[in-house]
Amino acid sequence: MTKKSLIYNLIYVAVGVIAIVLLWTLLAVTQDKPLLFPTVGQILQQMFSLLGSAAFYSAVFNTLLRCILAFVLAIVIAFVLVLTVAVFPAVGRILAPIIALLRAFPTMSVILIALVWLNSRSSPVLVCFLIAFPLLYSNLLNKVTDISVQLTDMCKVYHVDRTRRITRMYIPAILPQLAKETSAVFPVVIKVVIAGEVLAYTANSMGMEMFEAKLDINIALLLAWSIVAVFLGYIVKLLVWGVEKGVSKCR
Repeated sequence: MTKKSLIYNLIYVAVGVIAIVLLWTLLAVTQDKPLLFPTVGQILQQMFSLLGSAAFYSAVFNTLLRCILAFVLAIVIAFVLVLTVAVFPAVGRILAPIIALLRAFPTMSVILIALVWLNSRSSPVLVCFLIAFPLLYSNLLNKVTDISVQLTDMCKVYHVDRTRRITRMYIPAILPQLAKETSAVFPVVIKVVIAGEVLAYTANSMGMEMFEAKLDINIALLLAWSIVAVFLGYIVKLLVWGVEKGVSKCR
């Protein structure tokens, strides 16, 4: 991403945010129900109140830790399995129905089953893993299958051993895709973990804070927490972009 395209993207995001603020302000004014449709000022007031609370940082840290744990676990297992399938295609045919089942399984069913198996702190991690893993596996596998058949056949003709194929062909093809997958999948990971925390009544978490705001019918606080979740997703995207930029400069 060039500096010019970055500036244009920031402008588009700013215009989108302004449009959302204007639409919400119009809705709040026309409805005239501050309890259900708080003003932007009330939402910002709740956000500043959160930023001054130690409980806020503890809840964000715990939720983010679960997100990172689930995502790292999913991406490591997906990475290893994709490399295995690249070398042993028969494994891919065995895994295909399992991946299809995981992708088709209702998210709510996954959450409810995880709640039975694990405690309130661990179940959101399992839920997130079961949602993120098939996405990562399928996308990384598609990247590997994009490698031309001619190149694969050439490796067989010249008897290129499996280790060299993995290190020189498959890993270089997958690694750039990992950054894209992180940007695309991690915001989904945050949403799934928070949903799991809400249903599991996970103490000291963003999900529990949102649930308590809902019980108090504090829509301004609920929206403030939702904005924090969105910001976390964007921060991760910026970090990934920064890492990509640093790696490209090193090259």
